[in-house]
Amino acid sequence: MRPKTTLGVIFLLFTLAAGQGPYVPNKAITKVPRYSFSIGQELTYTGAGTRVKDKEIFGTDEETKIWVTGQNPDGSWHLLVRRTLTAYQIAEGGERTDNAPDIIWGLWDVHTDGKFNYNRTNEEFDPQSIFVILPKNILETGTGWVVNKKNFWERDSYALDERSSDSLWIVRDVFSNPLVEIGRLSLSADFYIDPLKGLPVKKEDKFIQVVASNPYETITVTSLDPILTRDINWLQILAKDAALYFEADSQYAELMVQAERNYKKTDGLLKIAEKVLNDTRAKIVTTEIREQLDRHIVGVPDDANYIREEARKRADFINKSAADWQTEDFSGNKHSLKGFRKKILIMDFWYRGCPWCVMAFPQVKKLAEYFHDQPVAVLGMNVDKDESDARYVIDKMGLTYTNLKAGEIAKTYGISGYPHLVIIDQKGVIRDVHIGYTPDLFDQVVRSVDAMLKR
Repeated sequence: MRPKTTLGVIFLLFTLAAGQGPYVPNKAITKVPRYSFSIGQELTYTGAGTRVKDKEIFGTDEETKIWVTGQNPDGSWHLLVRRTLTAYQIAEGGERTDNAPDIIWGLWDVHTDGKFNYNRTNEEFDPQSIFVILPKNILETGTGWVVNKKNFWERDSYALDERSSDSLWIVRDVFSNPLVEIGRLSLSADFYIDPLKGLPVKKEDKFIQVVASNPYETITVTSLDPILTRDINWLQILAKDAALYFEADSQYAELMVQAERNYKKTDGLLKIAEKVLNDTRAKIVTTEIREQLDRHIVGVPDDANYIREEARKRADFINKSAADWQTEDFSGNKHSLKGFRKKILIMDFWYRGCPWCVMAFPQVKKLAEYFHDQPVAVLGMNVDKDESDARYVIDKMGLTYTNLKAGEIAKTYGISGYPHLVIIDQKGVIRDVHIGYTPDLFDQVVRSVDAMLKR
């Protein structure tokens, strides 16, 4: 006997079949908006964020400028973006101290639904910080929608606020990644989108960090200023200069990596890197890009000194026999370096309070999975003093590969920066080192280990 069908279900099925979209509780929503741009637009979002700690005020003034410079063949819009953050502190007596502004440039190729074509600049400056990715259809406005990011460990969970209507969408974004829980953080934002303008017009960010059981909350409110139209010729020149700057910045970064990894060529590579920036500056005509490049050039001597020191440390370390060690895992099982002889060993030194370590974990996990049936062992080397911190991270991150209590081993190996991956060959010789987080850490280590396996 067939069950009875309610009128509501019949209506839902009918509207789906008719292609009109499903019924949703909020009758003020009849369609999903899309972003709208036009070449020559200058969009400026300004705002401020503050938090109070121990009778002092810590704040940030923020400005994001977006220039619409063209439309790509795939329909996405080419946006040149500059964000300026100025942090300040107000002492208990009222005296304000401003830090030097932090200025970041980026290139965003944004589609009308908020999805974007990934490029290198998006790692530091995410288009989703302004343009929330919109749902595919009306159905998702009732159930919410989730967007997983490129680096496979971050995601945004979106939900439409019940106050929303066809004239104003309010989208709640709850951002999550391993760092949020492990670092005792909470991040959320409300995006206000004007469907008629086809643009976000306001954003309210809430950031909470728990320090020594005390929650500190930062609220940042950003709004769209009046939209301006810039001269198309000037915009084309600005876009050309920006392309030159981003190319030079990419070459500079690659040369610095090579300089660190090739001690005998360090000074020569550093000179080439500096020359790349100076040669590019001579081609720049717009004040905005020239000033950004000048800020970069000012920091070259400090970059060079750091790279020289890291290259020296690396040269003292690479191709040397690894110092022997003995320790135990968090189940009390004994382990030693000699026990892994005849295997390539990847040791990842980490601790709970290191955000870059947490960001690298998904890639280290992927390395363990990639090499699981080969003569390669991946070890987590934890240096936390409180064992409960290590256990918490191992559990939350699902670190199924072996993690050890590193203790004094880190000092023996001269570990200072984290995360710090040490790769030892089958004969116990150190062959490679990777310090810090990079989005392509997995690829770098795979190339290194694969080459060792072929020897």
